[in-house]
Amino acid sequence: MKPAEAPSLWRGVVAFAPMCALAALSWAELIREPPAGRIVALAALAVGCGLVLALTARLEPDGRTEARIVRVVTVAVCLVLGPVVAGVPAALLAPGGWEQLAAGLTSGVEGLPAKWPYGGSDFWVRETVLLAIPVMTIPAAAFALWPPADGPGGREAAAVRRVGALMLLLSLVGFAGSERLLADPLGRGALLLVAIVLWLFLPGLPGRPVAALAAAAAVLAAGLASLPVAAALAPGPGLVDGFSGQRSAAAPPSAPRERAERSRPRRERRSESQRRGASGGSRGNSPQRPKRSGPSRDRRNADDGLSTGLVILIAVTVALTVGVLLLRRHLRRSGSLGDEADELRRALERLGWSVPPETTLAELERDLAHGAGPAAARYARRLRERRFGIPGSGSSPGLDRRALRSALTAGQGPRLRLRGLLAVPPAALDLRR
Repeated sequence: MKPAEAPSLWRGVVAFAPMCALAALSWAELIREPPAGRIVALAALAVGCGLVLALTARLEPDGRTEARIVRVVTVAVCLVLGPVVAGVPAALLAPGGWEQLAAGLTSGVEGLPAKWPYGGSDFWVRETVLLAIPVMTIPAAAFALWPPADGPGGREAAAVRRVGALMLLLSLVGFAGSERLLADPLGRGALLLVAIVLWLFLPGLPGRPVAALAAAAAVLAAGLASLPVAAALAPGPGLVDGFSGQRSAAAPPSAPRERAERSRPRRERRSESQRRGASGGSRGNSPQRPKRSGPSRDRRNADDGLSTGLVILIAVTVALTVGVLLLRRHLRRSGSLGDEADELRRALERLGWSVPPETTLAELERDLAHGAGPAAARYARRLRERRFGIPGSGSSPGLDRRALRSALTAGQGPRLRLRGLLAVPPAALDLRR
């Protein structure tokens, strides 16, 4: 394994751990008063499985066969230990106990409730629910942290496996959240968003740190901005429940009845009306309309304080934003005069220019003057003046970069303008001494 790949594997483990823990805890809430110790142990087992898989990359390429054997054995052992950690007696995992184990799981599946969380004390029903945690999290650890194979297609296959692992964990969270009423849905959604952002952006952080941190901050900021919308659209009583109350019988058509009343003599109609008023008949009273169910008093009087998940989301968003700003500032300070010239060459090559290695800044200035205009040539001249100590004047570095980018992409479509923004990002290097 290359030395640069070791930190990437560790970042994969760190990204996997919170998502796995959140999935296990969410699923465990399908049981009333779940065994907290067993849930933590199951999540730790999956994370430990992934850690061992990641460490086997150190055996390659010399011990490739040994590494594969260790990986297969690790996953198999964790799949066997999962039921034991969940509470299944170890004796039932031996061949002699398979019949009893199958009978117990069958009774557990048949006893699953229609409404969650399950509050009964049936051992096999509770174990059947808990067994879904190792069955889903351990394969997710194998998919996410199995080291990528060398050669073409290895990293692409690893990326596909990571997506599959994320789907497995999200299925636990999604099913558990859809089957029971959550105590703090916004806070839990904030925690889930933070875990997904770590999953997506932490492993690729060293390659392009500014881009990764900026993307993570943008995703978290979008999630934070959507929380008021989610609170406003919070569902009330279900559509089926709202119309499932007792319905009043439809009144018969009134036109024939009115015609029959008018055909009777007026004296009979007056006496009939007096009898109805004296007896307080129900026909003279207007039917009571069922009251529409509005928002519950508990929801209106709910505490408006910030939940833990929301506080974490805000803190992580602010931290990532500050990290992006500090990292950009650090990168601007780390650029030397030679790096500035190399950056200009790379930017021109990305935009389709041919810049031979022996091209000087003076020659580059003339080429830019003919091919891109005076603004691009002024940028090259300022670099030459600063590098060789020639006194010169010009606009500020940020304006120079913006003018260079506009000159190189003038009259082009949005695709080339985007390439120009990537090739000449705003203030990537500090041009001041």
